[in-house]
Amino acid sequence: MPLLVYSPSINQRKSYIFNHILVDILGIEYTFTSNKEAFIQYTEAKLNYAPFPFGDELHLAQHPFIDEKTIQIQHPTFVKYENYNVPFALKNPLFPFDIFSASFYLLSRYEEYLPNTKDSHNRYQATNSMAFTHGFLHKPVIDNWAFSLLTKLKQRYPNLKSTARKFTFIPTIDVDNPYYLKTETFLRKYVKISKALIKGNFRILKYDPYDTYAYLKNLHQQYNLQPIFFFLVGNTHLYDTAPAMLDYNASYKLLIKSIENYAQVGIHPSYHSNENGTALTAEINVLASALSDKKIEIARQHYLKLNLPDTYKNLLNAAIKHDYTMGYASHTGFRASTCTPFFWYDLQNEIISDLTLHPFAVMDQTLKKYLNLNSHEAIINTQNLIDEVKKVNGTFISLWHNETLSDFGTWKSWRKVYEEMLEYAHQNQNTN
Repeated sequence: MPLLVYSPSINQRKSYIFNHILVDILGIEYTFTSNKEAFIQYTEAKLNYAPFPFGDELHLAQHPFIDEKTIQIQHPTFVKYENYNVPFALKNPLFPFDIFSASFYLLSRYEEYLPNTKDSHNRYQATNSMAFTHGFLHKPVIDNWAFSLLTKLKQRYPNLKSTARKFTFIPTIDVDNPYYLKTETFLRKYVKISKALIKGNFRILKYDPYDTYAYLKNLHQQYNLQPIFFFLVGNTHLYDTAPAMLDYNASYKLLIKSIENYAQVGIHPSYHSNENGTALTAEINVLASALSDKKIEIARQHYLKLNLPDTYKNLLNAAIKHDYTMGYASHTGFRASTCTPFFWYDLQNEIISDLTLHPFAVMDQTLKKYLNLNSHEAIINTQNLIDEVKKVNGTFISLWHNETLSDFGTWKSWRKVYEEMLEYAHQNQNTN
């Protein structure tokens, strides 16, 4: 029998967040009812999610926020919980806050729709977020709260069925610069070689330092991993470094085809196309033309340019079904406070979309460029994130670039960070 959840009103917000917590994270079958008498008479596991309790049933106090239908600045009361502050505080014997309202606020990225100061790339800043301000950015708190709820439900209803999940690791690679030399114009190639030779780097004459694909393939196969590669094909902006005219760039096309043979391939929409749906569609068509499958359904934005709701609406219009942009450039951690894939909730229209978001936890550029860590510190930071995901048997997604694994230039000696991450994640997978 399913868990019966009583609520005096049932809406899209409740359906969305209950599905994520109960179904996606805990694997619990449930059903809603707004019939009080039917709820009282139900003899199996049940949960009262309402402003006030009745009888001796398990009760979770409901905050009015979850029933709103507009986007407006919120002023939730915070309460200390597990060494950090959480929003939507309420007096409640089970939790000192409304875990469903708090989870919906964080998962829907509600705060990103509100007035905020952007960074130089017009991106929402991690330092503006509730998770950063209140000290839980490095924890998938929604998953943690879900398992705390499961413990309380099992204490009351030992026979309640839930499905255990396994820790999963998905390495993803963004290909902004496919090669250091091979796909460059003659003039740019000449300049790069000259600079390298002046610095005494004669190996440049024998190999392309950004050609790390065989190394990656061997490493991923060693750990039986299923990587995803995102290819940048647009180059109309200063920050876009893809080779010009993919249709005529034989080296780049051959590379994409070779990757397609053992990994998933997705589009890395260009800096320009983030605000131009027509350009996005054109880039998808160009990449698809290089694939045997001719179909592109996954994406990650270049420079992690994500502006809600426009970016996701453009992706849906372009028939993209999965996006891997949900993370910060400047900080590691969990932008949406979860390590479980989830559907994008369209707050403007109060609907659950068909676009699945896959949050990543760490990026190579974040560790080195933004946080200014050395390789040893980066390894520790990454392992701590893996530990947090392992606690809830969630999905750990990493974001790396082919050139940062080149052992070349500023990325000298950084291969070990990636190798240590794969080894540590593999150890955690084997302990499931």
